[in-house]
Amino acid sequence: MNRDLEYFLGSSEREIREEYIRIFKDTKDDPGTAGDEGEENWAQILRDWLPSNFNVRTKGRIMGYDGKKSPQVDIIVLKPEYPNKLLNKKIYLEAGVLAAFECKNTLKSSHINTLFENSKILKSLSVRREGSPYKELHSPIVYGLLAHSHSWKHPNSNPKENIESNIWFNDTNQINHPIEVPDLVCVSDLGIWTTMKSIVQNKISVSYMKRDIATNSEVPNYFPIGSLISALYRKISWEYRNMISMSQYLSSSAIGGHGKGRQRDYPLSIFS
Repeated sequence: MNRDLEYFLGSSEREIREEYIRIFKDTKDDPGTAGDEGEENWAQILRDWLPSNFNVRTKGRIMGYDGKKSPQVDIIVLKPEYPNKLLNKKIYLEAGVLAAFECKNTLKSSHINTLFENSKILKSLSVRREGSPYKELHSPIVYGLLAHSHSWKHPNSNPKENIESNIWFNDTNQINHPIEVPDLVCVSDLGIWTTMKSIVQNKISVSYMKRDIATNSEVPNYFPIGSLISALYRKISWEYRNMISMSQYLSSSAIGGHGKGRQRDYPLSIFS
């Protein structure tokens, strides 16, 4: 890994962990403010690492071309060409949205369930596209969950296994088409799970790739924030092509680390 890049990522990683310690102290007394502060932590991470001409807003709903709206989401990333007149409105036009995220200070199982429920709604707001396998398998909006930490802190708990089992349970019980799946779950002190879609041996495979300290033991100073930034550049660059060269640079720098995951297969007949 590039040492200067490693230092910059380490700085962001330390900031988000220190903020969690500070915010967690006040959660019981004022959970609303603690939640707002946690969202702002993640919004600042995105402002720091995504292109400066992207607008990162907090708290809003996304509206499809037909007027249907998503549930409220915590963070919305807007395209540079988004109309200035509408920037301060809390209803955001789907065509101008690049990414949307739920934010949790402490991740729980119920949050993953809600993530999948909302993913189906949010991804349905976009007009279904045809013309290539990519367009038919992917929504133009990247959607995921960002958490400072998690609730499985008991010595006998296995937080990674709990997250994976919850992801898999909700995928098999809620998802009917690859386009409906959320794109990532990032827990800053644990790891990240990102979706990858491919066509192999006459079937479509959707994998949830886990990247954490264990799977990247040979990568010095691996940071989940690095995997998050690399994944966002890779996913958003499919829709916003100006990001391709930076996405390739980050990939070559290996900040995303290595991953392994479980996959679900779909028949090719789901294509138009």
